[in-house]
Amino acid sequence: MRIRQRGTAGPTEAGIRDFALLQAAGFCGSMATRCLEIAVAWWMLDRTGNDALLGIVLGLGIGADVLSRGALGCVGDRFRPQRVILCCFLASACISGALTGLAFAGVYHLWIVLIGVSLLGVSLGVREPLLMSTIRSLIDASAVAGAVRVRSAMMSLSSFAGPIVAGVLIVPWATRPYSARRAPSLSCAPSWWPS
Repeated sequence: MRIRQRGTAGPTEAGIRDFALLQAAGFCGSMATRCLEIAVAWWMLDRTGNDALLGIVLGLGIGADVLSRGALGCVGDRFRPQRVILCCFLASACISGALTGLAFAGVYHLWIVLIGVSLLGVSLGVREPLLMSTIRSLIDASAVAGAVRVRSAMMSLSSFAGPIVAGVLIVPWATRPYSARRAPSLSCAPSWWPS
C-alpha cells in the first residue's frame, strides 16, 4: 500500500498502522462472535435436547447481523463512526462476558440467551460496514482497492474459520453420547456458513 508523503494532506504511516489495528480488531471480533454464537447454540442444545434451538440461535445471530447491516446503516451517518465502532466492540465484549458467565454458572434462561445472541448479531452488523468505510480515511486513495481486498479477505476468513475454531473448542466438552452424536452435523458448518 502506498503512503502519502509527509508534506501532503492525507493518511501517513500512522494511517496504515491504524488500518492494520482496525482490521485485526475486526477479525478477532468477528471470530469471537461466531465462536460464541456456536458455543451458546451448542450449550442450549446440550441443556434442552431441542435440535431446533441450535438452528434458531444460529439463525437469529446471523439474521440480526444481516438485517442490521441494512436497517442500521444510517447510525454511522448520524454519529462519529469511530465512536460507534468502539461502542459496538464494547457492547460485544459485555454481551459475550454475560453469556459466558451464564453458561459457566449453569444459569439457563432462553429469552436472555436469545436476546444476547441477537444483540451480538446487531453489534457485528453495525460495526462491520463502518470498519469498511474507515478505509478511505486511513489509506492513500491509490491503495484503497487493495485495502478493501484485504478487508474482504479477512472477513471471509473469519466467517469460514469461526465455525471451525468453535468446533475445535467445543469438542473437548462434547463427551456425552448425546453431544457426540451431533458433532458430525456441526463439522459440516464451514460449507454452509454465510459470510
